Amino acid sequence: MNIYYKEDHNARPITYELAIDIDLSGRPYVKRERLRQRRKGQSKGQPFYFLILNEGRGIVWKGEEVGKQVEEEKGDFDLSRLIEKIQRGEAEDESNLRS
Repeated sequence: MNIYYKEDHNARPITYELAIDIDLSGRPYVKRERLRQRRKGQSKGQPFYFLILNEGRGIVWKGEEVGKQVEEEKGDFDLSRLIEKIQRGEAEDESNLRS
């Protein structure tokens, strides 16, 4: 499912992608979440993913400077560890966040 959000008519739209699945007990859970948005000044091309979660684990990116697009198949990123590092002021880049 995709949900599109725009703060106002001048804002860049954000796309929220959501996938829900059923666990072994038959209960629904959020399997995958993604947030993407075009960068400032970008009018064409694919929007940039700035949040990627798979079953509650993933990576988040913040900022306007040039960043690295994450290739999910090449790494397992630990969002909980990233949040802990940010709170301690230690987060540098995604290479330290692999589990």
